[in-house]
Amino acid sequence: MSDAYSVSYSPEAMDDLREIYAYIAFSLLVPETAKKQVNRIRKEVRSLDFMPSRHSLVDWKPWKRNALINKIDVLRKKQLQMSLMNFVPLYF
Repeated sequence: MSDAYSVSYSPEAMDDLREIYAYIAFSLLVPETAKKQVNRIRKEVRSLDFMPSRHSLVDWKPWKRNALINKIDVLRKKQLQMSLMNFVPLYF
C-alpha cells in the first residue's frame, strides 16, 4: 500500500491558474478551452497525491526553501495539507 499525500498550493499558484483561465477565456475568447485547461492542470496536480517525489524540487527561491521545509514535513508526517481541492476560478 502506498502512502497518500496532499498537495498544497501557494497563493501565487492560485493566481497563476486564474490568470491562465482569464487569458484563454478573455484574450483568446475560448472560455470552454480555458475551463478544460485549468481542469487538466488541477487533475495533474491532484495526481501528485501519490508519489510526489517523481518530480524534482525547484531550484530557485523562494520555492526552494518552501519545498525543503515541505519535504521535511512529509518525512515526519507523510502527509501535506491540501488547500485547493475545491478551487474554482473567480472568472466562472
